[in-house]
Amino acid sequence: MKLRDRWRGWRDNESGITLIEILGAVMILSIISVSLMGYFTSGLDKSADQSRKIIAANLARLKAAEIRDEMKDPANYAKLQDLSASPYVFKEQSDLPLSLNEVDWLAPSNVNGTNYNFIVSLDKRTDNARTAQLDALMNKEPEQYLVPMSITVYWDVPAGASPAATKSTTIDSYVVNQGD
Repeated sequence: MKLRDRWRGWRDNESGITLIEILGAVMILSIISVSLMGYFTSGLDKSADQSRKIIAANLARLKAAEIRDEMKDPANYAKLQDLSASPYVFKEQSDLPLSLNEVDWLAPSNVNGTNYNFIVSLDKRTDNARTAQLDALMNKEPEQYLVPMSITVYWDVPAGASPAATKSTTIDSYVVNQGD
Protein backbone atom coordinates (compact mmCIF):
# COMPACT_ATOMS: atom_id res chain seq x y z
CA MET A 1 0.00 0.00 0.00
CA LYS A 2 2.78 2.36 0.73
CA LEU A 3 4.04 2.11 -2.86
CA ARG A 4 0.64 3.02 -4.20
CA ASP A 5 0.38 6.00 -1.88
CA ARG A 6 3.83 7.14 -2.90
CA TRP A 7 2.88 6.90 -6.57
CA ARG A 8 -0.26 8.97 -5.98
CA GLY A 9 1.81 11.52 -4.15
CA TRP A 10 4.24 11.92 -7.04
CA ARG A 11 1.43 12.03 -9.53
CA ASP A 12 -0.59 14.58 -7.59
CA ASN A 13 2.46 16.68 -6.87
CA GLU A 14 3.32 17.48 -10.50
CA SER A 15 4.21 21.12 -10.82
CA GLY A 16 5.28 21.29 -14.51
CA ILE A 17 5.78 19.53 -17.83
CA THR A 18 8.48 16.93 -18.14
CA LEU A 19 11.13 16.90 -20.84
CA ILE A 20 9.61 13.77 -22.36
CA GLU A 21 6.25 15.51 -22.81
CA ILE A 22 7.90 18.50 -24.46
CA LEU A 23 9.88 16.27 -26.84
CA GLY A 24 6.72 14.35 -27.69
CA ALA A 25 4.82 17.55 -28.52
CA VAL A 26 7.70 18.87 -30.63
CA MET A 27 7.87 15.56 -32.50
CA ILE A 28 4.15 15.61 -33.29
CA LEU A 29 4.28 19.24 -34.45
CA SER A 30 7.30 18.56 -36.67
CA ILE A 31 5.61 15.60 -38.35
CA ILE A 32 2.52 17.70 -39.04
CA SER A 33 4.53 20.65 -40.36
CA VAL A 34 6.67 18.47 -42.65
CA SER A 35 3.57 16.90 -44.17
CA LEU A 36 1.98 20.33 -44.71
CA MET A 37 5.17 21.74 -46.24
CA GLY A 38 4.64 19.55 -49.32
CA TYR A 39 1.30 21.22 -49.96
CA PHE A 40 2.84 24.67 -49.72
CA THR A 41 5.67 23.90 -52.14
CA SER A 42 3.37 22.28 -54.69
CA GLY A 43 1.03 25.26 -54.39
CA LEU A 44 3.92 27.65 -55.05
CA ASP A 45 5.00 25.61 -58.10
CA LYS A 46 1.48 25.63 -59.54
CA SER A 47 1.18 29.35 -58.89
CA ALA A 48 4.48 29.98 -60.70
CA ASP A 49 3.35 27.85 -63.67
CA GLN A 50 0.06 29.75 -63.92
CA SER A 51 1.93 33.03 -63.70
CA ARG A 52 4.18 31.95 -66.59
CA LYS A 53 1.12 30.95 -68.64
CA ILE A 54 -0.46 34.37 -68.09
CA ILE A 55 2.77 36.13 -69.04
CA ALA A 56 3.08 33.93 -72.14
CA ALA A 57 -0.50 34.67 -73.22
CA ASN A 58 0.12 38.40 -72.84
CA LEU A 59 3.39 38.15 -74.79
CA ALA A 60 1.57 36.25 -77.55
CA ARG A 61 -1.09 38.97 -77.73
CA LEU A 62 1.60 41.64 -77.91
CA LYS A 63 3.44 39.74 -80.65
CA ALA A 64 0.19 39.35 -82.63
CA ALA A 65 -0.43 43.10 -82.31
CA GLU A 66 3.14 43.83 -83.48
CA ILE A 67 2.70 41.61 -86.53
CA ARG A 68 -0.72 43.09 -87.35
CA ASP A 69 0.74 46.61 -87.06
CA GLU A 70 3.57 45.68 -89.43
CA MET A 71 1.09 44.21 -91.90
CA LYS A 72 -1.07 47.35 -91.98
CA ASP A 73 1.34 48.64 -94.58
CA PRO A 74 0.12 47.25 -97.95
CA ALA A 75 3.72 46.65 -99.05
CA ASN A 76 4.35 44.43 -96.02
CA TYR A 77 1.06 42.59 -96.52
CA ALA A 78 2.08 41.94 -100.13
CA LYS A 79 5.18 40.16 -98.78
CA LEU A 80 2.85 37.68 -97.09
CA GLN A 81 1.16 37.06 -100.41
CA ASP A 82 4.56 36.16 -101.91
CA LEU A 83 4.85 33.13 -99.62
CA SER A 84 4.03 30.07 -101.66
CA ALA A 85 3.55 27.07 -99.37
CA SER A 86 1.10 26.99 -96.50
CA PRO A 87 1.12 26.75 -93.49
CA TYR A 88 4.30 28.66 -92.70
CA VAL A 89 5.85 27.88 -89.34
CA PHE A 90 8.63 30.19 -88.21
CA LYS A 91 10.60 29.05 -85.16
CA GLU A 92 13.74 31.12 -85.63
CA GLN A 93 14.49 34.42 -87.32
CA SER A 94 16.45 32.55 -89.99
CA ASP A 95 13.26 30.63 -90.91
CA LEU A 96 11.63 33.83 -92.13
CA PRO A 97 11.86 34.55 -95.86
CA LEU A 98 14.18 37.41 -96.73
CA SER A 99 11.22 39.64 -97.56
CA LEU A 100 9.91 39.31 -93.97
CA ASN A 101 13.30 39.11 -92.25
CA GLU A 102 13.46 42.88 -91.73
CA VAL A 103 11.11 42.61 -88.72
CA ASP A 104 12.43 40.83 -85.63
CA TRP A 105 9.29 38.75 -85.01
CA LEU A 106 10.93 35.89 -83.17
CA ALA A 107 13.29 37.62 -80.74
CA PRO A 108 13.00 35.90 -77.33
CA SER A 109 11.67 37.91 -74.39
CA ASN A 110 12.95 37.66 -70.83
CA VAL A 111 10.43 38.35 -68.07
CA ASN A 112 11.21 37.73 -64.39
CA GLY A 113 14.21 35.59 -65.26
CA THR A 114 12.31 33.28 -67.64
CA ASN A 115 13.12 33.25 -71.37
CA TYR A 116 10.03 33.11 -73.58
CA ASN A 117 10.44 32.01 -77.21
CA PHE A 118 7.99 32.41 -80.08
CA ILE A 119 6.69 30.27 -82.91
CA VAL A 120 4.65 32.14 -85.51
CA SER A 121 2.48 30.16 -87.89
CA LEU A 122 0.71 31.75 -90.85
CA ASP A 123 -1.79 29.70 -92.82
CA LYS A 124 -3.08 31.09 -96.11
CA ARG A 125 -5.47 28.19 -96.53
CA THR A 126 -8.84 29.73 -95.84
CA ASP A 127 -11.26 26.96 -96.63
CA ASN A 128 -13.47 26.92 -93.57
CA ALA A 129 -17.09 28.03 -93.10
CA ARG A 130 -16.18 31.38 -91.50
CA THR A 131 -14.04 32.48 -94.42
CA ALA A 132 -16.70 31.29 -96.86
CA GLN A 133 -19.14 33.73 -95.25
CA LEU A 134 -16.54 36.51 -95.36
CA ASP A 135 -15.83 35.69 -99.01
CA ALA A 136 -19.48 36.26 -99.87
CA LEU A 137 -19.46 39.60 -98.05
CA MET A 138 -16.13 40.88 -99.37
CA ASN A 139 -16.56 39.76 -103.01
CA LYS A 140 -12.94 38.62 -103.24
CA GLU A 141 -10.82 35.64 -102.26
CA PRO A 142 -10.19 35.38 -98.50
CA GLU A 143 -6.41 35.11 -98.87
CA GLN A 144 -6.44 38.60 -100.41
CA TYR A 145 -7.59 40.16 -97.16
CA LEU A 146 -7.29 37.55 -94.38
CA VAL A 147 -4.40 35.36 -93.18
CA PRO A 148 -4.97 33.20 -90.09
CA MET A 149 -2.08 33.42 -87.65
CA SER A 150 -1.17 31.30 -84.64
CA ILE A 151 1.44 32.37 -82.11
CA THR A 152 2.92 29.91 -79.62
CA VAL A 153 4.97 31.17 -76.71
CA TYR A 154 7.01 28.57 -74.83
CA TRP A 155 9.53 28.52 -71.99
CA ASP A 156 11.88 26.07 -70.23
CA VAL A 157 12.21 23.90 -73.33
CA PRO A 158 15.64 22.58 -74.39
CA ALA A 159 16.94 23.75 -77.76
CA GLY A 160 15.58 21.70 -80.64
CA ALA A 161 12.78 20.12 -78.59
CA SER A 162 9.09 20.66 -79.22
CA PRO A 163 7.29 22.75 -76.62
CA ALA A 164 5.07 20.74 -74.28
CA ALA A 165 1.51 21.85 -73.62
CA THR A 166 2.35 22.47 -69.97
CA LYS A 167 5.19 24.84 -70.93
CA SER A 168 3.53 26.75 -73.76
CA THR A 169 0.56 28.93 -74.66
CA THR A 170 -0.94 29.38 -78.12
CA ILE A 171 -3.30 32.08 -79.34
CA ASP A 172 -5.01 32.36 -82.70
CA SER A 173 -5.44 35.62 -84.53
CA TYR A 174 -5.68 37.07 -88.04
CA VAL A 175 -3.63 39.37 -90.18
CA VAL A 176 -6.05 41.55 -92.13
CA ASN A 177 -5.28 43.47 -95.31
CA GLN A 178 -6.52 46.95 -94.62
CA GLY A 179 -5.03 48.43 -97.78
CA ASP A 180 -7.88 47.91 -100.25
